[in-house]
Amino acid sequence: MRFLVRTFPLFSLLFLFSCAAENPQETPSEFSLDGVCSSNSDDDCIQIASFNVENLLTTSDPAKKNGIVQIVTDNGFDLIAFQEMQNDAASDMASQLGSNFAYITGDSGNDQNLAIFYNKNLLSLLLGEELSGSPFDNATWGGLRDPLYAHFRIKATGDTFKLLNLHLKALTESTYCYRRQAQVLDVTEYLQGQSGDFVLLGDFNDQIAGNGNCSTHNIDTLYALENREGYAFATTVANGMGASSRYTYPSESSVIDHIFLSNALYSRAQHIAGTSQIVEIVNHNTPSISDHNPIYIWLKVSE
Repeated sequence: MRFLVRTFPLFSLLFLFSCAAENPQETPSEFSLDGVCSSNSDDDCIQIASFNVENLLTTSDPAKKNGIVQIVTDNGFDLIAFQEMQNDAASDMASQLGSNFAYITGDSGNDQNLAIFYNKNLLSLLLGEELSGSPFDNATWGGLRDPLYAHFRIKATGDTFKLLNLHLKALTESTYCYRRQAQVLDVTEYLQGQSGDFVLLGDFNDQIAGNGNCSTHNIDTLYALENREGYAFATTVANGMGASSRYTYPSESSVIDHIFLSNALYSRAQHIAGTSQIVEIVNHNTPSISDHNPIYIWLKVSE
């Protein structure tokens, strides 16, 4: 592993390394499930989102940047895993989102890096790093985006959870399918060596269970995660995903952006106000903002 080389703002960098030494409790916590979250401004819930912002650069049209900020603020997102965000653009995004947000970025994606933004009024960052080395070796990940890891403490309760932001290999030629499958195996191996509650977010570049993008090659690239004991995808047909207007990648009528989380976290998922689902998408219908729709989930954090 290598420590993240960019963590902003500066005081967040200092905070990152001071908190890394805290050695927080690594075992799963017991969380209260009393009540429901009434709205996206309810402090009893954390809104966790994933959003591929399609090559967000400092030179991108201001309307694109403003549109992303509007989506985050309108939906009350507290924790966002971004894909395809230039590091300098992340700094611009932080300025627009305001002083409530801090962020970390990866460094392996050139201008398509990963970033994690979080509401520092609700969450403390204990550790953030871009993962490299075993099991994320160069043969599988070289030249691509290494996973971006963050460990958070919920300020209201003291409970902790961990997050992986992923952007897996794209396309459906057999070579790319096998490489994406190998990446998923690496992620599964990594989880086997970890403790505590995890949520995985990102652009997995494939659909789950039965209708994957590599079905013509008989390769279910996400199989290892689909069958990972103690975890579950929230982005399933049973939760309404894949129906009309509930695609994360509209141009191909598919769901390739996912939320995958440990059962303890899944059990805390709340029905999003005004819906019958625990996972929702934002149909922004604006290709100039992104070719992806963001997805999000509400997790209960009652004291």
